[in-house]
Amino acid sequence: MKATTLRCFEELWGECRYDVVDQLVGDGFACHAPGARDIRGRAAFEALVRSYHTGFPGLKISVRGQLGEGELVVTEFTMSGQHTGSWGGVRPTGRPMSLECVAFSRFSYGLIAEQWYEWDRRKLLEQLALVPVLAG
Repeated sequence: MKATTLRCFEELWGECRYDVVDQLVGDGFACHAPGARDIRGRAAFEALVRSYHTGFPGLKISVRGQLGEGELVVTEFTMSGQHTGSWGGVRPTGRPMSLECVAFSRFSYGLIAEQWYEWDRRKLLEQLALVPVLAG
């Protein structure tokens, strides 16, 4: 399960290998990500990943570590890139972003059935100069 999750981050998110979606996530896949409504299904998940690649061409994903037990895998990773494309309805700012992230993946029948992503949404918006940086 850790190997499948690692492929999700390295191949799908990191290398834009959309052809692996069917090998990684199940038919009823559900994704819960900051700023996005709950994503249901393989096609919707692929569209979410594509939206990040469009907004941040050359998006870099660096997996820092994983823990797994039973049907659950937790992955800590860094996501970084330059906002040079349209993303989430926001025109390119040209600004760099770097976020520490974590994903919780639940498996069923050897495929990822559900994922929860967490990162500091405010920090992302501050890095893109879309909201003021808060002191302290």
